[in-house]
Amino acid sequence: MCRDFATNGAERATSMTGPSVVVGSVERTACGTFFTMHIKDHFMKRISRIVAEGVLLWICAVGAQNANGQNEDAVNRLRQLRETGESVLQVLTADFGYALSADRDIVRIPPPFPDQRQVYYLAAHPSQARAIPRGPDGMIFFEKEGKLRSWGMTFSGGPDRGYSLSTLLDTATGFKRHEILAPQEVLSMSVPGDWIIREGADPEKLAGQISDILTHEMKIAVKAEIRDVEREVFVATGNYQFTPVDGQEGTDVTITDRGTIRSDSLHIFGSQFDLDSGAGGGSGDLKEMLQWAGNYIHVPIVNDVAEPQPEKLSWRLHGHIDPAKEEGQLTVEQEATVANLAKQTGIQFEKTRRRVRTLVLEKQ
Repeated sequence: MCRDFATNGAERATSMTGPSVVVGSVERTACGTFFTMHIKDHFMKRISRIVAEGVLLWICAVGAQNANGQNEDAVNRLRQLRETGESVLQVLTADFGYALSADRDIVRIPPPFPDQRQVYYLAAHPSQARAIPRGPDGMIFFEKEGKLRSWGMTFSGGPDRGYSLSTLLDTATGFKRHEILAPQEVLSMSVPGDWIIREGADPEKLAGQISDILTHEMKIAVKAEIRDVEREVFVATGNYQFTPVDGQEGTDVTITDRGTIRSDSLHIFGSQFDLDSGAGGGSGDLKEMLQWAGNYIHVPIVNDVAEPQPEKLSWRLHGHIDPAKEEGQLTVEQEATVANLAKQTGIQFEKTRRRVRTLVLEKQ
């Protein structure tokens, strides 16, 4: 028997997935609340005990940091946990199908998930595990030269749900919702499981292999392919010249282990400027920012901006535009959004029709 981490103050244990995992009683400690997890595999029992003890020590170190400002111990504990997580991830890769063969650029690991996945989650993502101890309903990893890199996870109401097809396609192929033509019921369908994607793989190959998985593994008859389709677009032209929004900071500063990154701070909004909308944002180059802006207004934006183009931008979304709005209202919001971007970037936006690369999904 070993102890695994649960949220502070939890009143009862949370159910977990996996064929040989049964959650038992809650045990309270000075630094946190733990629940009992029974694992059949004796080796993973031992590793899980190490992880549980490491998480407990990390929590105590974080508490000490809050009390006296010291953080070196917390940083070291976190580094040790993540190194253990990498070791468990290697076990998942070698023994549980979390790997790609030479002829596959994407694979799906369906639920129920192995116990080792939960141990990896606790070790590699202790902060997240502190909030949601039961573990994610779906995870996505990118693979490069045989090594996995965690991209993200979803907590969507159970392992039988996982990611939506729209999110999977965006993550795997880079095509966002506004660059995809498909019935809404197809895009919103659940694709349960963990997914391994080859980093830098050809989007056309990925679309075809996702079609194969949907059809043969999940019995969902959907074909996905990339085509040039004539569509309504905004074309972005001119020279980039940054002007911050009145009253807002013009530069975002991000401190990483690789140094300090400074980027122009943009705001993507239509008729409403709402810093508290919680709609999220991102960072990247101009091409990526325009892709996000196109997704925001539900219309592709073609990047014909003159070189040099900025490589370090950050942006914040203000709410969202409902694509179900009446056509006139939707047009007003789209025009307001590109006008606000034009003021901040010096770029001109013109609505026209062009043939653009589009991911098309069709029921078979």
